[in-house]
Amino acid sequence: MKKIIMILPVFMVIAYWGCNKMDSTYKEFLKDGPIIYSQKVDSVKVYSGRTRVLITWLPIRDPRVSKLNISWGGNTETKEIPITSVRDTSVLIEGLVEGNYVFNFYTSDNVGNRSVKTEALGTSYDTLYEKGLTLRDINTLTRAGSSVSISYRSVTGVEAYAGQEITYQSSSGGQVKKLILAANASDVTISDFSGGSLTHRSIYKPQSLSPDIFYSVSRMVAVP
Repeated sequence: MKKIIMILPVFMVIAYWGCNKMDSTYKEFLKDGPIIYSQKVDSVKVYSGRTRVLITWLPIRDPRVSKLNISWGGNTETKEIPITSVRDTSVLIEGLVEGNYVFNFYTSDNVGNRSVKTEALGTSYDTLYEKGLTLRDINTLTRAGSSVSISYRSVTGVEAYAGQEITYQSSSGGQVKKLILAANASDVTISDFSGGSLTHRSIYKPQSLSPDIFYSVSRMVAVP
């Protein structure tokens, strides 16, 4: 029992010394006061465009936040966006080379406090992406005078397909017209067709809010 009584004070001294050391360590980091963080940007979405991306986020409701800093390319490129209200929730980053990007986000206030980092991945598209887009094939094409009926093959499962653009010469004054066939449609009838051919190409939109659309190759089709 005496041994126990003698050992306890030793442990108490060690514990007290350890706590003091720990406090001293944290005081080094907190010597200028507690660290204050501004609200971080949340639910970031990056929508692909042609050599650009559209970035959106949820409204920032921290009244202290005055700006949002975005960096990419290994932090070699930056953009600063003023935050003046909860309506400031999007920005276009332009002039991007085609490829994949990691975007880093920090909010900050007017006295230098900033948020923890938010990170989001995005892709800028251009000619390389467009060259890989396939043209939707025509299944049947029939003509009766100035009426032309076209039936397209199914595109079920084709990612980012957004419709079909058809260009033809109208029998009304000979003007060139364009019509768009919706992505979920397969059949279309042109009632004012003239001439002996038409052209068509497929439309692609990488995401619902992508700022740009892309096209497959254009093909001329004879209309007998």
